[in-house]
Amino acid sequence: MYPPNRKPLTKSNTYKNKPKASNSYKKAPAPAKENSLMGMAVVGLIMGAGMAFVSGVKASEQQPTPQPQPNPTPQPQPKPQPTQIPVVSKPGAGGAATYAFVDSWNGEGIYAATSPIYSTLTGNGRNHITQLKDKCFVGLWTGKKQNDMLEMWMRTSAGNEFNYWIAADEVRLLTRAGYDQYIAGEGFGKPAYVVKTIVEYFTR
Repeated sequence: MYPPNRKPLTKSNTYKNKPKASNSYKKAPAPAKENSLMGMAVVGLIMGAGMAFVSGVKASEQQPTPQPQPNPTPQPQPKPQPTQIPVVSKPGAGGAATYAFVDSWNGEGIYAATSPIYSTLTGNGRNHITQLKDKCFVGLWTGKKQNDMLEMWMRTSAGNEFNYWIAADEVRLLTRAGYDQYIAGEGFGKPAYVVKTIVEYFTR
């Protein structure tokens, strides 16, 4: 028989193994819509890069290949034109040469031109060239007189010829014999610096 105070086994109090609880946390799958959008974007980028590459290739094919430019032929530089020396007037051919010396205690200037208007500084001379001392040889008179000025002629050792003007009342005019006598005494020829100044004035 059954022990006291113990109930017989029945269906209601029989021991049952409880089932093991399963892990209810599961990783949610990525939404299918987002995956499809990302895929489309990647495909679009790949297609865009491919089209750009193809366009670049076509554009490069259309561009003409640059041809090397030939070196320009150097052009000769024009030579500087020499200063034009005006045509000079010479002493009258066949006539007796007239030699002029400065006859002024403080010297006298020679000029490239004359003017009818008198100036207290330059007389009737214009474009002052240089100053000659008293008793200095001026040159040979060409026979021209203008505005109380006499036109003189000189020739350098290099063969250059020039004309200039000096006041008529400031010179002594001599023949060749008078020149020889005067130059042997108190008269003297033009110094080298005077000749250089005259040449540079007309050839600068």
